[in-house]
Amino acid sequence: MKWPLSVLVGYRFAGYIDCKMDWRTKKFVVKERNIFDPELGGRETVDRAIRELAEFHGAEEIVEKGQRALF
Repeated sequence: MKWPLSVLVGYRFAGYIDCKMDWRTKKFVVKERNIFDPELGGRETVDRAIRELAEFHGAEEIVEKGQRALF
């Protein structure tokens, strides 16, 4: 079962991300990213929001499945 996080830009729905925090390794894992309206939430905007969420949870690394590390 998935519980994706909604990506909002202002009051508008831009898409969602499916992620998890691996507490043992301190990695924030982005399993899936679906942005339906790229004009609302461009890649840089979504990357910044993911970094802020990961930092809030104390992640030392962000790993996106099939993508590069974000920090």
